[in-house]
Amino acid sequence: MRKFTLPMCPPLNSLYRHGRRGVYKIAKARAWEDEVIYRLSQAGEYTSIEGKVKLEMVMYLKRDRDIDSSLKLVLDVLEKAGVYANDKQIVDLHVIKAMDKGDSRLEITVKGIKWLLTTSDCLTNNYKGDTILLYG
Repeated sequence: MRKFTLPMCPPLNSLYRHGRRGVYKIAKARAWEDEVIYRLSQAGEYTSIEGKVKLEMVMYLKRDRDIDSSLKLVLDVLEKAGVYANDKQIVDLHVIKAMDKGDSRLEITVKGIKWLLTTSDCLTNNYKGDTILLYG
């Protein structure tokens, strides 16, 4: 299990601009990504999580805003930093929005999990229940 406290990402509306050559990230977005990647690299030696991933995130915001717009950017930067190889590994995602006018930030917990049952087990009636995920 890995825990990180990171700076809050900029709102989605301020991340991208349209130019002659298409859509691009503004300098503020690239600077935030660079800072997060640097902080994670300084957090110590670790290897990328293999297999399925559970991610829990608390977004502490200075003012109320949508949380879904920031989610993609956060998941992508964790992938770039090598926390996991690909964000499609995430099978369990919990996001909580909280207010903290003094200190906006992200508190993230990431851990590898094991699938103990497969979807086909459930579909073929080898398992009759509603819990498919069990954590190891």
